[in-house]
Amino acid sequence: MDKKILVSIACITISMMGMEENVSNSLAIMEKNDSPSKFMLERKSSNPLNIVKQQASILTLDESPSIHTPPTSYLQSISYVTAVVSNSFESIKNTVNNRLWDESAFKKLGWPPSDKEAKKELKATLKIYKRVEEYFCTGIMYEKFPEDYEAIKRRECYCQRVLEALPQYSDAVNLALFCLEKHQFAMCYCDFKRFKLFLDLEQKKSTQTAEKVKERLAKLTYLHKSEKDSEKDSEQKKDEQK
Repeated sequence: MDKKILVSIACITISMMGMEENVSNSLAIMEKNDSPSKFMLERKSSNPLNIVKQQASILTLDESPSIHTPPTSYLQSISYVTAVVSNSFESIKNTVNNRLWDESAFKKLGWPPSDKEAKKELKATLKIYKRVEEYFCTGIMYEKFPEDYEAIKRRECYCQRVLEALPQYSDAVNLALFCLEKHQFAMCYCDFKRFKLFLDLEQKKSTQTAEKVKERLAKLTYLHKSEKDSEKDSEQKKDEQK
């Protein structure tokens, strides 16, 4: 096999090996420094096939033939394969990086519920919500409030990360419901409505999904007053129609 191809494959393998550790370390540093990180919300483009086609189509004949023009010599073939491997690497890296960041951020929210570490994170987060809620009710400041407030801001970022991942996530409905049930306290009203809209649209796709979502939302305590009022108005209109 050509040395260029071997080098490209080796670079991909080495990068993937170190990526998971880098993600975990970055998330740990972010938690320690008590500051939300903007890049937590950035889900980079990751479509290897499209990127390969785009990159191959702009290569000159000297570098490699177009994706629509088969290589006509051994050297062109080697150059073509090397270009494809090299140019698809960034997309593959982004795909893996997105998945690792998602898993790390979701675990901070307590997802999946079956994971022991995620359970610990959720328990700690719910205690933070409770402490801050008590402060809002009593007005009595406590020493750890600044730290708790920063932690809540990070949870808001993690929930926004969930919103970006939902369209491609395999268990999206349950994840969205989980976030509404456990982390409504950390959400701004806009993000809360985005979760609700996602679930409303999913209910239209399946009767079974609609029943599950409706049942769990009926048990949900809305923290946003306007949402409580709109739900009451909706129920009142249904009763009037009957």
